[in-house]
Formats: sequence, structure tokens, C-alpha cells
Amino acid sequence: MPRKNRPGKKKRALPRPAKAGAEYIKTTAKNAAGLKVLNGLVLSCGKNSFCVKENETGAVFSCSIKGKIMRYKTGKTGKEAVDFCEKLFYNPLCPGDRVRFYKDSEITGRIFELEDRKNAFSRYNEKGGTRQTLASNIDQAVIVASFAHPPWRPRFIDRVLVQCENSRIPAIIAVNKADLAHEGVLSQEELAEIENRLCVFASLGYKVVRLCALSGEGLEELLELLKNKTSVFTGQSGAGKSTIVNALIGDSAQKTGALVKKYDRGAHTTVKSVLLEGGKEDGRFSVIDAPGLRQFIPDVHYKNLTFCVKEFAALKVCEFGVSCTHTNEKGCSVREAVLRGEITKERWESFLALREDLKTRSFLRAGAASG
Repeated sequence: MPRKNRPGKKKRALPRPAKAGAEYIKTTAKNAAGLKVLNGLVLSCGKNSFCVKENETGAVFSCSIKGKIMRYKTGKTGKEAVDFCEKLFYNPLCPGDRVRFYKDSEITGRIFELEDRKNAFSRYNEKGGTRQTLASNIDQAVIVASFAHPPWRPRFIDRVLVQCENSRIPAIIAVNKADLAHEGVLSQEELAEIENRLCVFASLGYKVVRLCALSGEGLEELLELLKNKTSVFTGQSGAGKSTIVNALIGDSAQKTGALVKKYDRGAHTTVKSVLLEGGKEDGRFSVIDAPGLRQFIPDVHYKNLTFCVKEFAALKVCEFGVSCTHTNEKGCSVREAVLRGEITKERWESFLALREDLKTRSFLRAGAASG
């Protein structure tokens, strides 16, 4: 029997691409023949469910994708490539992505193409053992920390800054709960330590904002930095990230929660990244509110870590080149800079701790996420 006359054979509306592992999935013109192609912005993502805002009308569609979007050249094809890329990437799309889709109905659609990303802000997802992209096509990252409750953790900020440098994304450090710094919650020694570390960040060229989301202190300064830009907000659970977003955009934009008192830390109120829009006509802005984290593991190969620490990258190459561990090698420019006081001992020790941590991660050891 001729192939075209076989009974019971249904034509798939959007076939899986013959070549898996391409930079993005793209159907040919004949795949979408007779269908109106729309362009949109991904606002949020679920399990094969993506909220997409159509560019021209602003209408929001609940979309799905057919097949897998794989942004890594595997050299594999067919099921082998699909299985490989499912392990390699935690999520196919993220807020900030620009996509092309067609309508299934007035409220649903099917995504068939991911446009090239300007950049992507990602992390190593320990649960999935792979890379997780939190936001894309952004202008800057806002790292939210707190003076207290949860405790001040400068090494968390160091880790996020590494990811920003790796992705060439400018960073702002926003320290929330400034009111606690003046209410006797912190000792003078603790407050001095925080301020010294913030001065170090500022000396490296990072913008530092001290604020209190509840009282409004510092919000105007932060708002000026957000205007006409798309920013991803990331930080510790419980630091008040979503409270800041609500103060900037609207009281009910994002759900907030109290600290877990027993551990003095947040309870993961924001469970997925969401893109929100705010501001007035003369200063519109977009915020991607990413889930709060208890630890941040950069999506960086440990051998490339030196290039992602701003004050290290500015130094001359060590005598042992990129293989230098910056611990006890002779002719190490980093250790010499530490001894001269050009690099703080705290930042150097933070680097060493992160380097050892990254060496234990199998995905990052393989070098798949080193770019």
C-alpha cells in the first residue's frame, strides 16, 4: 500500500525537528503554512506551559511547545539528542525570551521558535544536576541582600557577581532592611563589617543601594536605576526581594511570606521566575522576579573562575597561567595582590571556597557550562 494512503496515519501539526541540538528549534515555512505567526515575550514558565505576551496587541496566551528547545550543539541526533539535552538543560524557556508562535485559540498557542538571546542569567541547579536559566535578554541584575533576618552573607553576593561577570551583565547590590541597622539588631562591629564589605563592592564599580522596602527608604534611588531597563531580581530567601518588587510595581504583584523563625531564613515564597512591568510613560521598566535561594551555585567551570572575579581578571597572568590555583604557587599575581592589600583577604578566601565547591559539581567539571 502506498505510504500516503495508509489508513489511520495522522499528520503531526508540528513535527520534531530532524536535527536535534541546534541553537534553537525552527520550523520551516511549510510547517506553519496557512497559520498567522505571532511574536511574543515570555512572562512566566511552568511544565510545558508558558505565559506569552503578544507584541502588537499585548494579549496574553497560554502556550506550549512541541518537542524540545535545545540550546547546545550536541553532535547527536534523534532520541539520543533529546535524552542528552533533557539532562543538560533544566528548562527550555525562561522569562525574557522572545518567541514566535501561532494561535490554537483566542487564549492558547503553540511556540515553534525561540529567537536568539542577547544574554542569559543562569545558575547550576543542584536538584536537576544541570544548568537552569532564570532570565534572558536583561540589562542588569539586582542582587538583593539584607542587613539582618536573614543574616548578612557576603559570599552569596560574591557568587552571584561571578555569574554576572561570566554573562557580562551589570550588577546592582540592593541591601534591604536598613531599618534594622539602626535599631540595635546589629552590633557596631557587625555593622562596620557590612559597611566595609559594601565599600569594597562599590570600589569595584558595582552600584550599592541601601533601602528599606517597608518604609520606602532608598526605593526612589533604586527606581531611577531601573527605568527603561529590564532587570532580574535575585537574592537570598527572606531578604525581601518580592516585597521590594511589590513596592516598585504594586502591592499585590508578588506573594510574600514571613521568615522561618527557627532558622532565621526565608521559606521560598516565590517558586518560579515571573516578568512584571511597571513605571510611568516617561520611565517604564520590567522586572524578572526570580525565586529566592538559600545558596547560589554559578554556572561557571572552576578553571574559568579567575576571569569572573573582577579584581582578579584585571591582574597580569600568573606564572603558571590559567592552571594557577591562586593558593601557594610562586609568581601568583593574585596572592601578591592580596599581600599588597589590593585584593581583600575576604574576597580571596571567598574565591578559594567557591573554586573548591565548583570542582565537586559533575556537570560543571565536564565543562558543559563553562561559557
